[in-house]
Amino acid sequence: MRTFVGTRQQYYFYLLQKNLYMNATVKLFFETLSQKLPDYKKHLNPPCNPKKFAEIETLIGEKLPEAMRDFYSVTDGEGARLAMGWHFMSLEEIEATYISYAKDYIADAEDYTFSEDSLWLPLNADKVKPFLFHRKWLPIADDNCGGNFFSMDFTPAQKGTKGQIILHSFSGDEEGIYDLATGFENLLEHIIECLKNNSFYVEDNGGLVTSSSIRNNAFYLLPVTTKQKQLFDNLTPKWRSYFESNLTYYGDKEFTLLWLQKWRDTYKLTNDIIENDLSPLLLCPRITVIYFCRERGDFSIDILPELLHLISLGISDASQKDIEIIGNISSLWSLNISTKNVSDFSSLAKLSNLHILTISSDEPADFSVLAGLDNLQTLTISAPQKPDIITLQTLKHIKHLSISERSN
Repeated sequence: MRTFVGTRQQYYFYLLQKNLYMNATVKLFFETLSQKLPDYKKHLNPPCNPKKFAEIETLIGEKLPEAMRDFYSVTDGEGARLAMGWHFMSLEEIEATYISYAKDYIADAEDYTFSEDSLWLPLNADKVKPFLFHRKWLPIADDNCGGNFFSMDFTPAQKGTKGQIILHSFSGDEEGIYDLATGFENLLEHIIECLKNNSFYVEDNGGLVTSSSIRNNAFYLLPVTTKQKQLFDNLTPKWRSYFESNLTYYGDKEFTLLWLQKWRDTYKLTNDIIENDLSPLLLCPRITVIYFCRERGDFSIDILPELLHLISLGISDASQKDIEIIGNISSLWSLNISTKNVSDFSSLAKLSNLHILTISSDEPADFSVLAGLDNLQTLTISAPQKPDIITLQTLKHIKHLSISERSN
């Protein structure tokens, strides 16, 4: 039997060449990289210390995927910025980053969740939970700027995949949180595709690879529809001015419509801007936060359930009489309603995902209908008559309950 002589990294490249034991996608990744960038090896690190796998698994309480183990058995991170222009961190960096962020954002065993006015909400709450950081998120790549990561998500939302790769970025054009790939292996598959399609460039300072088709969310953009083009062409001057003043880019129609797809947060919408029409918000299919204030006029809010990523909604509206349609916005995480004319809140009982609810009403109402909101954590009610506190205290996950009686 032949005995291999050489370094540990040379041994893993030997396995790579012989196709022994190596995960097939990891093998293809390094083969493709070698073909496209023969000098890439100088940017790789030595193989990891295998003991680090167990340390990280103990830290996060999860088993690392075999593809990640094989990848790090070849190179313990890298300096070639192979992760779509970001760099795969070493296991030691991963451990230190996780500990640092867990300390900063998770206190007293409580996950740091979003307040109702937070901007950092996921583009796709059906796949990624709305946290700034979670003890089950393991950073694996960063941009060397601090605070922006690819992380392995071991606690996905309902339609997500355990182990999915998510981006959480708090600066630049990509700011926000969204899923990139179904797992570590799938992330490598996307990079392989970019390499095969020559969707990369080598920077002047020595073979650094930037490949950004996933990171810049290109695969995530939706086709621009004829309806959206018509809406854009028919925008009123005030709506057009509103978008122009709040978008990073506004100019060419096609490109502006793509920017609107990535737009997630509205600033305060007033009567003066809305002009009795909310339909321009359909230009922003991934919008997550809407807050509007109306003291007069009348317009329909029926388009709101069409905004499938809407997580936080605030309505300060003196004239709103019917909120039944709000019960159809199943994605809502936070709701703030201030109104003079609503007395029936029964439709809100359908919002099973609701965590934060604030109601300010001038009309007496039966708030016991809210007792079925099992995920509600914060409830604030201000009304002419105090609701039945005993009934509301039966809410399973309530942490903050504030009830006050207001005078008309």
